[in-house]
Amino acid sequence: LYIFLILLYPYQGGGVRFIFPVIPFVCYYIYLSAQQLGRNIYSKNLLALTISIIVLLQYSTWIEKNIETRSQIIEGPQTVFGQQAFEFIKSETPTNSIFIFRRPRALALYTSRRACCNFVWDAPQDALQNMDSLGVNYCMTNQNDANPALDSLIKNKPELFNKLWCNEQFTIYGFR
Repeated sequence: LYIFLILLYPYQGGGVRFIFPVIPFVCYYIYLSAQQLGRNIYSKNLLALTISIIVLLQYSTWIEKNIETRSQIIEGPQTVFGQQAFEFIKSETPTNSIFIFRRPRALALYTSRRACCNFVWDAPQDALQNMDSLGVNYCMTNQNDANPALDSLIKNKPELFNKLWCNEQFTIYGFR
């Protein structure tokens, strides 16, 4: 009767708050149903198997999507361009150098170099002060991951940066 009343009620915003008063009854009926099913099922293994299949069916579209895209490389450090950049950094820069990059943890993990990041939406002057205070030696930019503060600093003060290497996605600059 309550559900029928909710369906007829002309309220457009509805939501789940109208269901709150019947939640205790629903939980009680779920408990009674589970208790009856437990009595009628002779094999607990069959019950566990049935519940497992029901749970797995909930994830079937996600599993299918992952199987279809398993050979695709997700945008990130495993791409060819990323590997090229990391290889250049490992072979052409000193081990004690400090980089500024939008994703410093990835750079540090794949190159064994120290890395930091500026506040992306800061003013270019704040990014410059941050780089000076941290003792940054190199900058790395990514075409697919914007860093407006660093990009505008490179554009406005090109005399501070020396382009060392680039590919289709990454550019590495020497700083000062």
